Amino acid sequence: MSHKLKIALLGATMLGFASTSAQAGLDGNPFEGLYLGFNANYSKVKSKNSYEDLEPGVDELDNNFFTGIGNGAKNTGYGGSLYGGIGTNFWGPMYVSIEGALGLAGGSSTATVNTVTPASGTTEAVHSTANLKLKAGFAFDINARLGFTVSDQVLVYGLGGYTSTKFKASVSGQDFSSSAGGYRYGAGFEVGIMEDIALRIEYVRTAHSDINWRTNADSLTFDPSTEALRIGLILHMD
Repeated sequence: MSHKLKIALLGATMLGFASTSAQAGLDGNPFEGLYLGFNANYSKVKSKNSYEDLEPGVDELDNNFFTGIGNGAKNTGYGGSLYGGIGTNFWGPMYVSIEGALGLAGGSSTATVNTVTPASGTTEAVHSTANLKLKAGFAFDINARLGFTVSDQVLVYGLGGYTSTKFKASVSGQDFSSSAGGYRYGAGFEVGIMEDIALRIEYVRTAHSDINWRTNADSLTFDPSTEALRIGLILHMD
C-alpha cells in the first residue's frame, strides 16, 4: 500500500470520527494545556545502501571483508514511546502544540552484502553473501502539530518535526551503531474517549541522514527512511 493511499485512508477515517458524537471531554475541550501520553508503533525501515573500497589498489583478499551491498528491503517491527507537550487553540478552532518524546522507533531493513574470506593454508579464498540487518532503536523526537478541533471531542492535525534515532547494523558477527538525525511529517487525529483522556492515531514518515560504517578498507553507507503507524493514549492535564 502506497503512503499516499495510507494518508487518504487516514483522512477518510478522520472524517468518519468527526461525524460521530463521541461523549468525552466533559471539561469542554480536552486538547488544551499540558498533556502526557504513550504510543505503540508499527514501523517499517528501508535503506538505500552503497559500498566503497577505501584502498582500491590493494588486493581485496588482503584488506577487505565486504565487496558490495544491495539496498535494504523493508521489515516491520514494533516500538513505543512516552511523550509530553502543550497545546492550545489560538484562533477559533485552529490548534497548535509542541511535544517531545523518548522511546524505541522499531522496524528494520535487511540487505544482502557480498563478502570475501582470504585463503588460509590449503584453503582457497571464499566469495559468498550474507544478510545485513539495519535496525532502528532508541529515538528522541521533537514534533509540532497544527490542526483544528472539529468538535470538543475531535482534533485533526498535520505534524512536522525532527528525530535523532540510533541505528544498529549487524552482519556475520560484526556490529556497528550510530545515531542519525531526520526530518519527519505526517497526519493524525485525537478523539476524546472520557474526561481528559483521548485516543491518538497518526501516520508518520521520516527521512534520516546518512550513516557511514568504515571497517578496515571497507566503507558501507546507509541512507535510511522510516514510516510508522502510531496509536496512543493521552492524559490532558487541564
